[in-house]
Amino acid sequence: MPAESGVVPVSQASPLPARLARYLPAIIMAASRAGAVGLQLAVQVVVGALSGPAGLGLLQLFTSWTCIAGEILARGLPASTMRVTAVAWEREDTAACRGQLRFAVVKILRGSAVGLPVALIVLLLVQAWGSLSLVSPMGLALVSVAVAAPLFALLRLGADALKAVDAALQAITLENLVAPAVMLLVCALFWLRGEGMGPVALLGAGIAGFALAMAALWRALLK
Repeated sequence: MPAESGVVPVSQASPLPARLARYLPAIIMAASRAGAVGLQLAVQVVVGALSGPAGLGLLQLFTSWTCIAGEILARGLPASTMRVTAVAWEREDTAACRGQLRFAVVKILRGSAVGLPVALIVLLLVQAWGSLSLVSPMGLALVSVAVAAPLFALLRLGADALKAVDAALQAITLENLVAPAVMLLVCALFWLRGEGMGPVALLGAGIAGFALAMAALWRALLK
């Protein structure tokens, strides 16, 4: 009877790590989403501490209206781009991917070129009637939404396109984590200086978060 060598086949040596490897992307994606929820909760707490209930309400208004206006500007282009890009990517047709992205970006920018001036004209008319001041918190929020909505539309386009080229984890992570991380960083700077955050700083940090998230997604996509 041959002596046992003590060597275990690779397929039987570590069945648990092998099984975990199959679920690792899903586990990481769930952790990314959980981290995003945690960061967003932290943003609510920190902004409430630095800016009070009024600042927290202003931030929530800015965020919700930016998302709504951005989706209107996007007009379903992120979803259609994801479908077209996924098919073209499977065929290794990078020219078609770039063509679809270029088409969608142009459509969003054209919509922004019309929507942004119209929104500012409306705000100026409202100010002329004395109903609203552009330097009031609500006026600043509306101007900020007009600036941030195109950034959010391009952010959504970049995220959906990145998901279509087999980089869903990277897309979800950048889409969900960058903006709250920027807000927390700005809040930390004000906290270290011992100052509260006014409407301008709060809304500026919100715009910067959308801009950096959009830039990070497109940088990853264009690679």
